[in-house]
Amino acid sequence: MRDHVAVSQYFSIGDQDLWNPASRVGQLFYRTAGVMAQLVDTPHGLHDTEQDEYQVDPVQFMAFVDALARCHLSSTHTALRTLISGFLATAVVLTERAGLAVPALTEPVVAKPRDHSCTTERPDVSGDIVALFARSRELDRTMAR
Repeated sequence: MRDHVAVSQYFSIGDQDLWNPASRVGQLFYRTAGVMAQLVDTPHGLHDTEQDEYQVDPVQFMAFVDALARCHLSSTHTALRTLISGFLATAVVLTERAGLAVPALTEPVVAKPRDHSCTTERPDVSGDIVALFARSRELDRTMAR
C-alpha cells in the first residue's frame, strides 16, 4: 500500500505509475471503463486493488483500447463518437505511457453498420486519428504521474 492520504489514485503496471489523478477523476475513469467495456464486449484490464490504486493488465487494457478505438473510428453515429472520444484520448495516454501500441490507430478500420446514424457522411478516419493523438498529447501534459 502506498504511503499517502487518499486524495488521489494510481493507475500502474507493477511498480510503473502511469497516472495519478484525483480520487474522483480516477474513480470516474475506472467506472467509465466498465461501461465502455460492455459497449465493445472486451474486458478493460483495470483491477481495483481497493488501496487507492488500479493495476493495469497491459495485454487486456491494450485490447480494450484497441476495440474501443475501432468502435469510435468505424462509427458514423455522432453521439456515440462524442461519448467515446474523451475517454479514449485519456486511455491512449495510458497506453503510450505503458509503451503499448494500439493497432486500430495504425491499421485500416472497417465501419460497423450497427453504429451508423442517419447521416450519409463517412468518418474521416485519418483526420480522427490525428485529432485523437493531438488531444492525447494535450492531456498527457496535464495528467500527473
